Amino acid sequence: MPSGRIRFGLGIVILALGLAAVTAVTRSEPDTSTVRAGESVTPPPGVPELAPEPDQDPVPTSVPATTDTTAPPSTPSSAVTATVVPTTPRGPAPAKAPASSLPEPKVTTAPTPTSAWPAPGDCHGLYSVDITAGTASRLSDATARQMSWSPDGQFLAYVRPTSARYETLVAVLDVGTGSERIVRQSSRANYGAPLWSPDGRTLVFVENFTADAAAGSVLAVNVSSGEVRKIRTTSPSDPVGNLSMSPDGRRLAFGRADTSIRVMNIDGTGERQVLAGIRRSGPMPWSPAGDELAYTSLGDDGGIFLINMTTDTVRRLTTGYADAVAWSPTGERLVATLTGGVHVIDHLSGTFRLIGPGADAVWSPDAASIAYGRAGPQEGTPERPIQRKDILVARADGGSPRVVIEDTSGRVTAPVIWSPSGDRILVVCR
Repeated sequence: MPSGRIRFGLGIVILALGLAAVTAVTRSEPDTSTVRAGESVTPPPGVPELAPEPDQDPVPTSVPATTDTTAPPSTPSSAVTATVVPTTPRGPAPAKAPASSLPEPKVTTAPTPTSAWPAPGDCHGLYSVDITAGTASRLSDATARQMSWSPDGQFLAYVRPTSARYETLVAVLDVGTGSERIVRQSSRANYGAPLWSPDGRTLVFVENFTADAAAGSVLAVNVSSGEVRKIRTTSPSDPVGNLSMSPDGRRLAFGRADTSIRVMNIDGTGERQVLAGIRRSGPMPWSPAGDELAYTSLGDDGGIFLINMTTDTVRRLTTGYADAVAWSPTGERLVATLTGGVHVIDHLSGTFRLIGPGADAVWSPDAASIAYGRAGPQEGTPERPIQRKDILVARADGGSPRVVIEDTSGRVTAPVIWSPSGDRILVVCR
């Protein structure tokens, strides 16, 4: 074979090897399209670094497009005394729990909102809003808060104020008939959010008293008979707060004034400390599978944390300001208020998505949509200021949020609560 052809053939082989090497190098470069928890991240466009304002939403000029971003670095907090397990950057995502260990999502699907209900200037009480038609019906004149549905969706438990200053009571509303029944009321008492047992027969809540009154209690009340059972005693100097019940109804988690998180059995036995020395804030919801507890912390060590309820280890999801964290009904994601607004967080991968400016977000029963409040500019006069708060609904996977309740008088409150069917939202005007 002539030497020219040999040289030409060797050149083709060398060129092919070079291209293969370049391809291998290119494939070995990390994918930077998604940043995971534990890595530095620059806030995406449209997400301003606002100062933490837990009681006031950022005032938007428009609803920004949904943005993908990630959780901030997961540096362990020195204030957490339990073992803190930071998320490993670029590591494989933890395996999902078996499908059988997660609750089945409800078959109902929240409809796409088409019209907004303009809350009238004289609205007062509890309203059921059809988010498709933009109409509403009044269920009760009660200015309820901390509402929760019975497991069968027939009754609504809540706390509402009495005629006496600083006093509240626990009541149950039959949504079908509109009749209200008082479950618990005591002089100088203030109540925490009522929690339904899985069988719908019992409500569990905290009864705290003013400083000059007797010790308080964690109570279990039979809704039908009114029979009261004391689970645990509290005191004015050491109240119990943020009570939450495990999905199986067997355990209660709560916070104490000594900055600790504790858990006990539903009968009050087996109380133990899970964490201590944290500046906890807001609710502490259990995951639907009952294996993790979420909480938010304030200060320099602020963020969202997940406690493994078997090992008591803690995993940090975000840093910085965080509030009002809630699990999705399927247990795969959470929603919370972070700097810049409402975010959906994938707790397996550590990525999160901005929904829009606002706060007090709640999941629809099918885990596909999120309702939240968005404050507008303060209006009125210095003597009679008006703070409007519209209620919006957005798809959890993206899309533009839509206003479903238009606050025309500053009477609308948040958070709201979805109906079990997912086609209506219950809202209170004060």
